[in-house]
Amino acid sequence: MGLTEAEVTISAEKLDTENGVAVYEVDFVKGNVKYEYDINAMTGAVYSKSSESTALPSTEAAAQPSEAETAAANATVAPTAENRSNNNYIGLERAKAIALGDAGLSAASVTFTEAKPDFDDGVPNYDLDFYTATHEYDYEINALTSAIMDKSVEVNEHAVRETKPAATAAPTAVATEAARGFIGVDRAKSIALGHAGVSASSVSFSKAKLDDDDDRGVYEIEFYMGNTEYDYEIDAYSGAILEASAEND
Repeated sequence: MGLTEAEVTISAEKLDTENGVAVYEVDFVKGNVKYEYDINAMTGAVYSKSSESTALPSTEAAAQPSEAETAAANATVAPTAENRSNNNYIGLERAKAIALGDAGLSAASVTFTEAKPDFDDGVPNYDLDFYTATHEYDYEINALTSAIMDKSVEVNEHAVRETKPAATAAPTAVATEAARGFIGVDRAKSIALGHAGVSASSVSFSKAKLDDDDDRGVYEIEFYMGNTEYDYEIDAYSGAILEASAEND
């Protein structure tokens, strides 16, 4: 059987490197025996281990690890959240400040989606992801030296608003008629007035519109002068008077 935390006294626990490998150094004591372990920080495997007696030379022979203690020595120890804490680390808040400073942003202007301690190739770091209304940022800050190990900036696809093109104003009747080669309703009115021998200020128009339901462009012009009603049909292409009449009411 292995040992439990209640059976031992932890004397040291910290993150270190051995030959370029990140390891947790864990030292604990049970009775007169001191145990020293190096645990691979990435895999949880026992990297190295040792034990020694802490008894004084005048006492009985150094105590040897019990069968249970030997079994515990051979067990794989996974790093715990407590083991991950280290007084040499810069701290998560400091890592955030470094990333924001590099990005030229304030804490109030961003939203963090991830902020956690991590390892990259055995190197302890803080993994920070945050975004603004326009961009997404990803930083890796060395937990020991505060150096920026990696960073990336991308356009925030989720926050980019869809920009709808401004509605195109419907073409005016004059623009539509001109595009079709028509003379225009004002020109048709002038033609009718000229034919009737009257001025625009002396008449009252009751109708002035384009009729092209049968694909033949015709301006229908109606107006009154006194008790006389004038009725015209003007060819929209040529301006020719197709019909003309004058009636007294």
